[in-house]
Amino acid sequence: MLRKKYGFPLKRHREQGAILAVAIIILTVLLLIAIPLLIRVSSQFRTAEKFYKSVAAVNLAEAGVERAIWELKNGLISPWQLFFGTNGVTLKTNINGFPEGRPIGNIEISVVPSFPSLVVEGTGRVPWSGKQTIDRTVRVVLDMRSRSIFEFGIFADRGVGLGSSVEIDSYDSTQGLYDANKRTHNGRVGTNSTTANSIYLGNNAKIFGNSGVGFGTDRDALDSVINTSAGYLEGTKFILPDEFLLNSVWPPLKILLSIKGEYYYNDPVNIGSISSSNNGTYTSFNLAQGKVRVDGDVTLFILGEFKMDQSTTLEVGENSSLQLYLGGSFVQWQYTAVNNLTKDPSKLLILGTDLFTGEMVWNASSDLYGAIYVPGAEVRYDSTSDLYGGVVCKELDIAANARVHYDEALKEVGAFKGGVPDRFVKSWQQKR
Repeated sequence: MLRKKYGFPLKRHREQGAILAVAIIILTVLLLIAIPLLIRVSSQFRTAEKFYKSVAAVNLAEAGVERAIWELKNGLISPWQLFFGTNGVTLKTNINGFPEGRPIGNIEISVVPSFPSLVVEGTGRVPWSGKQTIDRTVRVVLDMRSRSIFEFGIFADRGVGLGSSVEIDSYDSTQGLYDANKRTHNGRVGTNSTTANSIYLGNNAKIFGNSGVGFGTDRDALDSVINTSAGYLEGTKFILPDEFLLNSVWPPLKILLSIKGEYYYNDPVNIGSISSSNNGTYTSFNLAQGKVRVDGDVTLFILGEFKMDQSTTLEVGENSSLQLYLGGSFVQWQYTAVNNLTKDPSKLLILGTDLFTGEMVWNASSDLYGAIYVPGAEVRYDSTSDLYGGVVCKELDIAANARVHYDEALKEVGAFKGGVPDRFVKSWQQKR
């Protein structure tokens, strides 16, 4: 009766109820499995996020330290604050991210003197939960030592041009006189310039060493910036890690204060003498005729014109030295000679102050044993005689057939005689 009255079997109704019950059981089991899994995934996600932010904090700390080191080398530009404590003066500053990208945290930097070192600490802070942050600190110890002006045998701020058949190699004067059969291959040539032909080698010009160009040079354009298509580079081409600073040089205060007036020599027969008693500042220096010999350790500062007329000779005697500071102009006629009888390049230093910004045309017909450092001047080495030492200037052109033998011993000359104080990384570590 029921089957006929309602039109469906009772058995099927019972089966549908059973399926629903089984489905509920399965869903319950799946939930029991899924909930711990979701908790675990959430925990792993949180751990991964914390790790990511920890790495970000370390990167911020290291970026802050690198910025601080750059500022210490190039002049402070951030709003540093001074704090006075038991350990002396501490410099501190804060950087809220970097303007080049989206801020993800901030950096606290401190610089603490620890003579003769500096301790730079950078702490990166990245937001975490609520007011909590993830902090990571990097600690760097900087040591002071002299970076030699003569790290390069030839360096010109704006570019170097080598004429045909010019050769650049190296030797070490502390090991004896130059010997072509024993020459070393560190005749480094460099410039801060980044444009095409910043270092140009003429036909058959040769550099027995490496060659470096300015920081920021496009690596893909390196072959055009260092143009060796007509010459030969034995070493490698590289890009400077930062700008090679050409620092100012000035004579000692006692030289500046010792005013001597004009120096003029005109005697084709007798040999003139300059000794330490002649040390001082001169309004001009004119060697009109004859020969003048330097006897003893001599330091001269020429405020005006330095001039050597044709067929004159300036000689550095044995057991003597000359530091010649230039502040005006440099004129050297043909057939002149600058003879350094010691044959030690460190005994003849020609140094340009900030006042010397003109042109130095080197015409001497004798070999030069000396170091030329004139950061504000253009140098044209028109002599075909050999140069034993080094040249650092604003711009340099070397005439055909000249040879430069870089004296690696110049790197060891002290801060005043050829080095600039600089900070170098002694240690770099993440604090725990």
